[in-house]
Amino acid sequence: MHINNGDLMQYLKQFMFFSVAGYLFETIFTLMMGQHFNSGILKGPYTPIYGLGLLLVIYGGGYLFRHLHLKRWKEIIVVFGIFFFTITILELTGGILIEKIFHKVFWSYKKFPLSYGHYISIEISLIWSSLSLVIYYFKDKLTKLIDKIPTFIYWIFYICFIIDILYKIKDIAF
Repeated sequence: MHINNGDLMQYLKQFMFFSVAGYLFETIFTLMMGQHFNSGILKGPYTPIYGLGLLLVIYGGGYLFRHLHLKRWKEIIVVFGIFFFTITILELTGGILIEKIFHKVFWSYKKFPLSYGHYISIEISLIWSSLSLVIYYFKDKLTKLIDKIPTFIYWIFYICFIIDILYKIKDIAF
């Protein structure tokens, strides 16, 4: 697969947009639930797992929809299942890595009846998969919104993001 500069910039914009949007969504949701809020290992207003997860959903989903050649309702069921599996594995992997590297649990689904350990909950995976399907269907409108934000805004976020990562690496290494 060849990625040209325009595609790369679009991926970078989408990653940052969804990382910030995920952070804001999680902040509002957590505060509405009256819980303590901590979005992860970085200090800035972004949660990279949302950016990565939604890029996987948008581009992986697009690939699947182009290649499955099923009736639409069957495609939706199959893709929903794949979103469910992908998001669950991403959340499990991210949680385990963060716990191993930082010796800290940043989220736990143990309160949910259908949870498995800290990082997997059927209820939460169903919610994320449903939201992912909705986002997938509105991806063209979201892309237009993302493109309306001036590129320099994304560069500012990326400069802060890189500095944030470097400080985190310094904290771990020293």
